[in-house]
Amino acid sequence: MPILANPDVQSLMALPGGCTIAVNFLIFGAANNVIIIQNAENAGEKTGFFEFARVGIPLGFLNLLIYWLWFCYMYS
Repeated sequence: MPILANPDVQSLMALPGGCTIAVNFLIFGAANNVIIIQNAENAGEKTGFFEFARVGIPLGFLNLLIYWLWFCYMYS
């Protein structure tokens, strides 16, 4: 990726921010989500794809808003 050849601070800060947001949206956003869902099912709790998404998608958009505000404040 050309942007990572000579990265600036904004690019380096946006990378983990984007990864954090992606994890929140859906179950398969990260392996740890799948592991937690499997452990919950083994304990008798049932959480489906859409139940996770019903909470994860609004939470992901809230995180996106927070990161956007933070980047506007820090780098404008």
